[in-house]
Amino acid sequence: MVVLQPYKDSLGVGSEPELLESFYQSLSATNRTYDFFVNWNKVRTNVQNLKIPLALLGTLAGSTNPSEGLRELLNQYPEVSRAIPILIAVRGLKLQVLNDLTVGESVTEYDFSRTELCTSDIERIVGFCERTGITSLLSTSQSLSDYVTGVEVGTDTNARKNRSGTSMESVVGKFLNELSFERADLEVRTQRTFSSLERNSISVPPTLRDRKFDIAVSVGGQYFNIEINFYSGPGSKPQEIVDSYINRESELKEADWKFIWITDGFGWSSMTSQMNLAFTRMDYILNLAFVRKGVLSAIFDSIGLNV
Repeated sequence: MVVLQPYKDSLGVGSEPELLESFYQSLSATNRTYDFFVNWNKVRTNVQNLKIPLALLGTLAGSTNPSEGLRELLNQYPEVSRAIPILIAVRGLKLQVLNDLTVGESVTEYDFSRTELCTSDIERIVGFCERTGITSLLSTSQSLSDYVTGVEVGTDTNARKNRSGTSMESVVGKFLNELSFERADLEVRTQRTFSSLERNSISVPPTLRDRKFDIAVSVGGQYFNIEINFYSGPGSKPQEIVDSYINRESELKEADWKFIWITDGFGWSSMTSQMNLAFTRMDYILNLAFVRKGVLSAIFDSIGLNV
């Protein structure tokens, strides 16, 4: 069950129902900052790394026979092949393609990383480009560099989930960094495996040795595992997370660790049963508003440490 005293000290709540009401009322609508949407440095770097191959492929614009033109390019400049996968929004340079679903597992392998190509390699790549529509793109695109920039922006959206978690960790990390100036015995470690702590003679739960933590904090010799996430909408994952973190707290307690879960997002407004369960089974659950109001610091104080 949630340890109520730190919340009383920081928020003035007098009971668990009041705490739950405060938690739901202070959930954040979003954790998106302006740098959440596109990592422009990454986009520009990826396009720049393909500047020469894209310029060479760009010479096929307006060609009436792009397949033949591509053959000539691959023969003279085989390195242009490494720019081909991104034209269909694929990052890998080695691909396997199923030729025909109706005839069984007939697979063709393509390697676009090679700097030396024989005639059969070139024909295979040209055939790939014809069947995927790349040759048509090469003959009609006015600027492959602009096109690939658009592709990079689109594929970068897949990284938004990671940036969402990173932004939460950044807020908490900033708070802990400020707190470390007030508390000389506070140490923070981020994004490592529990086993890495054993090199510093720190006892870790055997069942968690190979697991990665978001943040590990030491205050006055007491160790905390802090896990952080954000849910903007409902889904099955939060229920799995609740069950997982209930188990993790139990495992951590066996090694004399404490567990703090920092989570936020309007998604919890429609998943109150899961969160209510978490509050009955776990000691410390916070959202970002609670962190800003000093609950995290109060947790360190409330366990009777000399901080």
